[in-house]
Amino acid sequence: MSAITSMQNKTIQEIRLLQQRKERRAQGNFIVEGIRNLEMALTAQTSLLILCYTPKALADVRMKGFIDKMRESACKLFEVSEAIMEKISQIETSQGLLGVCAMKSTPINELKSDMRVVILDRLQDPGNIGTVIRSAVAFGFDAVAFLPGNGDPWNDKVVRASAGTLFHMKLIEAQSTEDILFHLRRIQLPIVVTALDQAEELADQPWLKQPLALVVGNEGMGVSDIWLQEADRKVKIPMMGPAESLNVGVATGILLYSMQKK
Repeated sequence: MSAITSMQNKTIQEIRLLQQRKERRAQGNFIVEGIRNLEMALTAQTSLLILCYTPKALADVRMKGFIDKMRESACKLFEVSEAIMEKISQIETSQGLLGVCAMKSTPINELKSDMRVVILDRLQDPGNIGTVIRSAVAFGFDAVAFLPGNGDPWNDKVVRASAGTLFHMKLIEAQSTEDILFHLRRIQLPIVVTALDQAEELADQPWLKQPLALVVGNEGMGVSDIWLQEADRKVKIPMMGPAESLNVGVATGILLYSMQKK
């Protein structure tokens, strides 16, 4: 264990850079904060490279136990001051425990014909992205795929919004829409898109429980035209009130609940 007392420390500077998407990509690492998220990462055998903690964290039995456990691993541990933690943390009130993990994407060729997949089409809000991942884990989906134009799945806000479930889901980052569309056609995985027009209302259809790829669209614009054109089925959630649509995180949760295998 090493103690860090200066903001000029190279490790601290590298961690601060991870607050930027381009730096996360350059380093191949991302920030994970809080005991629950770090425990979830460890349970999923995610590579925890660095662990920073404050004296306050050592005073907490659960966090101290986690820190002591990591002393027996290859993880680098650093005690830091509250002032330094405030600079590297992206949470208003930090628990005093922050880790750096290695990114772990799933190759697109691991998508199989017997899988159930959520495809995110240009979702931007980290809270929505994390909520979709959390719902996908809760309702037994196999993977979440990100198309170009989406928010970053390795954003700290996404990790927190997913409540750490991100570590227990296959995350696929497609190079292009055409790449994943070609692969879906090759493995003959049906494509289902959310739409308001010419879509069947969500009910207890048998096909909902089968392998499929569910495409959910941008918060404001919905699903891209290419997915609407290529869809095998279009589905919408029936609503009784005057609202025309739901928040994408809420809507996806309803869809995935209805699609879960029982």
